[in-house]
Amino acid sequence: MYTLGTKKISGHFYLFKNRDREYCVDTKVVREKGRVKKLLIIDQKGHCEGINEYGIGFIEATLQPFPRTRHKTPSQIARKVLDQKKIEDALKIIEKSNTSCN
Repeated sequence: MYTLGTKKISGHFYLFKNRDREYCVDTKVVREKGRVKKLLIIDQKGHCEGINEYGIGFIEATLQPFPRTRHKTPSQIARKVLDQKKIEDALKIIEKSNTSCN
């Protein structure tokens, strides 16, 4: 079982997640025009999660396309979500993604 959460402390957002299995992860900081645009956390299987400069975070926890047909992978959805400036736009992407999440 996963525990997921976010917290704003001293004007900065923090994202946390525990895992029930151990995975090696690669943390990538995406910079644009000399400033941090988003932080991506990518595991060995290519699953992606993170947080962007606007405080929009995406944590992947047992995401599976539904029904099982060829859709964008959850990691593609995560990257698209983290490119948004407004939470409303991020939610629209998730709603249209045909992905069930836990």
